[in-house]
Amino acid sequence: MVNRAKSEALKKQINRKRKDNLMAQALALYPEEQSKPGGGKSTSLRKVCQTISDNYYSRTKMRVNLDHNTLARLSKGGTSLTDFNGTKSWLTYDEQQVILEYVLVMARRGFPLSPKRLREHAEKILQARLGNSFCESGLGKNW
Repeated sequence: MVNRAKSEALKKQINRKRKDNLMAQALALYPEEQSKPGGGKSTSLRKVCQTISDNYYSRTKMRVNLDHNTLARLSKGGTSLTDFNGTKSWLTYDEQQVILEYVLVMARRGFPLSPKRLREHAEKILQARLGNSFCESGLGKNW
């Protein structure tokens, strides 16, 4: 929203997305640098991270530090922190988008959802996907 301060949680989400995008760029650049012909010295993980970080700084004047150890782990097939945390969620990303779209449609029609109705809608989606494996008590307190 305009003229409203962003919450700390939203700031962290924005920074995490920014860092994930830059790490994806570094992950794409690293194999290219390793496979350059010429027999010379290949570019190190630190140098790739520094290059991506410097390019981003020159465009936006915002410094984002990328860890070379994270790049090494991801280049060997590891998962990012964002992807790992996404596996701990009840709802998949697509289900979250469906719920969000439903909330916006209902709000445009003049019937904004109460937290209780939103919870019921999410539980119906989970019940359809998980069936009997979905817990009978429903979603927790801070779902």
